[in-house]
Amino acid sequence: MSNELASRGTQFFSDRPKAARRTVIFLGGPINCEDRMLKVLAAEFDGTEFMRCPSLHAVEELNKQNRSVPLVVLEECDLPALIEKPSPFFAAAREARLVLAYRNRDAALAVLEAAERDRRLASVSLLPLEVHMEVWVSVTRLLLLGVPYVPANLSRGAAFPPLDNAAPVDVAPPPAAENEGKPVLTRREMEVLKLAASGMQNKNIAAKLALSEHTVKLHMHHVLSKLGVDNRTGATHWFLGQTRQTPHYLQEL
Repeated sequence: MSNELASRGTQFFSDRPKAARRTVIFLGGPINCEDRMLKVLAAEFDGTEFMRCPSLHAVEELNKQNRSVPLVVLEECDLPALIEKPSPFFAAAREARLVLAYRNRDAALAVLEAAERDRRLASVSLLPLEVHMEVWVSVTRLLLLGVPYVPANLSRGAAFPPLDNAAPVDVAPPPAAENEGKPVLTRREMEVLKLAASGMQNKNIAAKLALSEHTVKLHMHHVLSKLGVDNRTGATHWFLGQTRQTPHYLQEL
């Protein structure tokens, strides 16, 4: 790291002292994305470095070092500048996906509305912070896999253009999920889905719930069928959208 970057207050959070395979950049200070959050992410994603940069210039300098930067995460305070003049943000990010970390729902909706006027903003993903820790960890996992993410409770009914090269997943909860607030899954199916959404493989889910791997696969098959999605990614999107509402049957898990 150059002396210039060090003097600008760039901070690193990594669970390994050696160079990481990829770097996720958080633009801004610790007010929105606390140090604890970055340390949790670093511990969760082995081999990934999580770095806080104070300015777009610092982001540009880091990208010049030929780092593998999949994500540049913005704060809500960056939103007015992003909407008014998005070009500097995309130029600094280069090939990285821009992500808005937000606590205020109106900030996320502002991105969706602005995307109708400026097509470039349609590629900005949204990372909700007012959710359980396991939820934003799961969203971060999706983003690192290259899956663009917009919470289902924001995208449903919004005039939001389809994302370029977006994975074929259903980001809106199926109509059955709105059956007068009643859960569409059994308690066991919700337990399996919750663990799958956190990134666990079937064999690990089976061990945690004291089930056979075959039984876990059967539960996942029922989950996908009930939700009307084709894969685990689609089910994870549905789960994260439901968790944003924190219904009673999730609180009890």
